[in-house]
Amino acid sequence: TELSEEIIERLIRAGALDCLREPRRRLLWQLREVAGASKKAQGRPLDLRLPPTEAPDLPPPTELERLGDAYAILSLDARRQVVELFRPALDRLGAVTVSRLDEHLPGKVAVGGLVVTRQHPMTARGTVFLALEDETGMVNVTLWPDAWARLRGVVRRHALLYVEGTLQRESSVVNLVARRIVPLTELARGAGGPGTAEGVRQMGQAGMRRLG
Repeated sequence: TELSEEIIERLIRAGALDCLREPRRRLLWQLREVAGASKKAQGRPLDLRLPPTEAPDLPPPTELERLGDAYAILSLDARRQVVELFRPALDRLGAVTVSRLDEHLPGKVAVGGLVVTRQHPMTARGTVFLALEDETGMVNVTLWPDAWARLRGVVRRHALLYVEGTLQRESSVVNLVARRIVPLTELARGAGGPGTAEGVRQMGQAGMRRLG
């Protein structure tokens, strides 16, 4: 094959070779064995001979690790939305799902989600707009200039966010004006959520790469 070791690894981690019906970690082990036997530098064609040693029994990736790989490589996952993993922790924190915001009275509210888009229009005089997505839908989040000045470090570094603010409604349009924003992974860690897994860190990094 003309594929490099790095590309083959990414294909394995993204699930493109699941049709081989071999566990992903076994395939990664075999790839390492082949790469070592080939004695070729990364980025050059590999000699895909059978590996000289049998892979040990390795545990399958957890759902969180699988999601982390999908977001790190593809910036999405076709099977589930990442915020679903944090829902038990978000429930304990008193956050509501995006779908329930339609029923929520204007006022204080908290949501958790993945930043899908971030806009900083020149005509908005310092106001920043986020599209925040959870497993039930998407909501627009507004950061006024003073809030952006306080919170931009968090918003720029993290894609998974917990947002507290004021819900506003104009006709059928719902908007959340942010007052406090915290990395969802850090907050969920204290509430029994999956805040320490490598996969979650990869998701956040993937989101920031996507947003630019």
